[in-house]
Amino acid sequence: MEKCLRKNPTILSKDKYFEKYSEFGTVKELGIDWNLYDIKNLQDCLKKIVGISDYKRILIKKSHDKIGRDILKVQCHQNFRMAILNEVPQQILKARKEVPTVLEEIPLTRFLPEKKKKSLAHLMAQQFNTTWKNDENLA
Repeated sequence: MEKCLRKNPTILSKDKYFEKYSEFGTVKELGIDWNLYDIKNLQDCLKKIVGISDYKRILIKKSHDKIGRDILKVQCHQNFRMAILNEVPQQILKARKEVPTVLEEIPLTRFLPEKKKKSLAHLMAQQFNTTWKNDENLA
């Protein structure tokens, strides 16, 4: 993949990126195939696990209790896809805490400060000359 991208150092459109990356695997597009969620408020209900970066998968299971309320179980697993028979998943939910059933979605657009816009315009002018604003591919 790196060799292919080195041969095409300037890719001007998102579609061209998808085209190049699809030659090597499945491309999932942010906002269409998957979304970002704000998980910062989860720190109130989840334990701090020493060495959590060594775990390969965090599994969130949703089920219902006898009354019909939603219950979420959060576990860490040491392997990606297969469960080893002697593996005991690490529970990361704090005692007497519940995980919120709805997480806030992070918006895909954000405000750019004027200083950043000027800096980007300067870089674009260096790369593509001063008429870059009229190029449809750079819209």
